[in-house]
Amino acid sequence: MKNKTTISRGLVSATFLLSLAAAIPAGLAAATALGQLGLNAPPAVPPVTLSEAGPAFPTAIAAPADIFNKPADKIYYLSPWQVDLSQFQPAPAAGSAVDNEDLAAVRRWQAERTEAQCAAANAQANATYDEFFGEVSPFGNPAPAEVEKIFDKVRTDAGSIVYVQKEKYKRPRPFLRDSAIMPCLGRESGYSYPSGHATTARVFGLILSDLVPADSGMFMSYAYQGALNRVIGGVHHPSDIAAGKDLGDAIYKALKQNGKFKTDMDTLRRNLKPAAPRELSRAENLPLHVPPAQALNYLEQEKPVLLDIRTPDEYAQGHLKDSTVIDFYAPDFAEKLGKLDKSAKYLIYCRTGRRSGKALETMQQLGFTQAHDIEGGITAWTAAGYPVVK
Repeated sequence: MKNKTTISRGLVSATFLLSLAAAIPAGLAAATALGQLGLNAPPAVPPVTLSEAGPAFPTAIAAPADIFNKPADKIYYLSPWQVDLSQFQPAPAAGSAVDNEDLAAVRRWQAERTEAQCAAANAQANATYDEFFGEVSPFGNPAPAEVEKIFDKVRTDAGSIVYVQKEKYKRPRPFLRDSAIMPCLGRESGYSYPSGHATTARVFGLILSDLVPADSGMFMSYAYQGALNRVIGGVHHPSDIAAGKDLGDAIYKALKQNGKFKTDMDTLRRNLKPAAPRELSRAENLPLHVPPAQALNYLEQEKPVLLDIRTPDEYAQGHLKDSTVIDFYAPDFAEKLGKLDKSAKYLIYCRTGRRSGKALETMQQLGFTQAHDIEGGITAWTAAGYPVVK
C-alpha cells in the first residue's frame, strides 16, 4: 500500500488551488519589521518609477532552489493550511513608501557588496541544511544521512508553504521592477514575497536552537545571514526576508505540535555530537570575516582591539561598546593603522562589511597577523540583536 502522505503533484496542485482561500487569512494592515532587522538603513532616495514586472515566471535563469516555486510531490509534516498565518503581513503595495525603501536598500547593498559576499550568497543557492549550517553543525560535517533527510523533509514542507504565499502576493523580484538592480545571483525565476531561503534558514535555526540552546545565538546569526544574503545578492527585498522570518516562526510553531516531527527531533538529539571545547578564543581559528555571534564570543573571551572604521558621524549614531573610531575615508587612515601594534588582536567593523574588507587588506599589507572583521558590519550585528551604545 502506498504511503498515505504520498500524493501526486497534480493532486497537491489542485488542493493548493482549492484551499488557497482557507490557507491564507484576509489582508492585514500593511506593516513590516524592517527597522527591527536593520535593513532599511539606506538614506532617502527619490521614489522610483517601476518598470514592467514581466511575466509571472519570467524567462530568466532558474534558481537552483526551485522548491519554493512549485508545490511538492509529498507532505511530510504539515500542509500549508495547517500553519497559523493570522499574524502574517501582506506584501507592501507597489509604489508605497515601504516598497520604495525596499528598492533603495537593494540598490544600496548592490553598491557596497563585495565579491566575497556574492560568493557566500551563491554558496547557499539550494537552501540546504549543509549550505546554511554546515560549518557550525552540532551533528558533525557532513551530517549523518538520517539527519540530512529530516532537514530535507522540513525544507520540502516549508517550500510548499512558501509557494502558497508567493502565489498569493505575486510580488516580482526587485531586478524586474528596477532596471538599475543587477543581481549577482543570476536573474532567478519565481516570485519574491516571502523569501523561501529566509523561511527555511529560520526554521533550521530554530530547530538547532532547541537542540543546543547554548548555541542559539550563533545558529540564529547564521540564519539571519543566510536571509540577508538574498538581499545582498539582489534577488529579494528586505521585506521579503522579514516575511520569511515571520513565516518560519509560524511554521516551527506548527511543527512542534506534530507527532512525526517530535519523533524526528528525538532522532536529531541522538545524533548530536559531544560538545567540543570551543576554540574560537584563538584568533588563528577565526574566519577572516566573523559572523556576529562568533564575534561576540571572541570579544568576550579575547578582548581584541575593537576598531570602528566608519565616519565620526556614523560612530556618533551608535557603535559597539569600547570601540575606537578610525575613519576609513580619512586621508591618513593607513598612516594611523601603521602606528598600531601589529602583534595585537584586532576586530574591525563598518556599516555592512565593504569598508572593513578593504581595511583588512591594508592591515595585512602592513604586517598585521591577527586582524578580523565582523561579517555584515554593524548592520548584521544589530539585526542579530546585539547592543550598541551612543
